[in-house]
Formats: sequence, C-alpha cells, structure tokens
Amino acid sequence: MGTKELQSAQREDLQKEIKGYLKRMKWSQMRLGRELYYEQHECESDQEELEANRFGEKAKKDLSRKTTEIEVLEVYKNLIFQHKEFAKLGLAVTSQHQSNDLSNSLNEALYGISSQLCTDISEEQ
Repeated sequence: MGTKELQSAQREDLQKEIKGYLKRMKWSQMRLGRELYYEQHECESDQEELEANRFGEKAKKDLSRKTTEIEVLEVYKNLIFQHKEFAKLGLAVTSQHQSNDLSNSLNEALYGISSQLCTDISEEQ
C-alpha cells in the first residue's frame, strides 16, 4: 500500500469515525456544517443563516467524497471533540498520526493496529 492508498484509507476511516460521532450526538451532517459556521462567524442576519446552510451542505458532501482533504475532516473531528454535547457523552477520544520519519511499511502497519484499536474502543463504548 502506497502513500495515496494509505491516505485514502485514512480518509475513509475519518469519515466513518465522524459519522459515528454524529450519530451518537444525534446530529445530522448539516448540523455539523452549521456548527462549524457558527464557530467561525457570528450569525446576525438571514443572509448569514443562508451561508450557515451552505456550510451544512458542504459538510454533507465532505463526509461522502473520496477526495476530501484529510485536514478538512480533522477540522470537523476537532469541532466535535470540543463541543459541550460531545463532552456529555463521556467517550474516549482516539487519534492516529502518520510520521514522515518512518518507512511507508511501518506507517501502514502502525495505522492498521491503530485503526483496529480505535474500532475496538468505539465498539466498547
């Protein structure tokens, strides 16, 4: 598995993870995008409400596309982790990081182990 395949696997795992958190929080993907908008802007008019809806639509697409940047998904994940509704759930926060200092094969192996641990933790919660 090359770097692109590893990134693709990471992207898919992040999308699934985010969707799982949204389900537990009883949030729609639209709500995630709207929450991101409200986090970044102060909403004072109907026009801004329309913009918040656009953020919601973008979040829905980002959680389905195979080309969404991992950094964008990390922004969504961090927003979820920092939200007070997530804190009320009492869930463990999992994190996976790729190191440029390690070989691709070692990164892939560590990613596989980390993914399995994250899945096991999620299932236990």
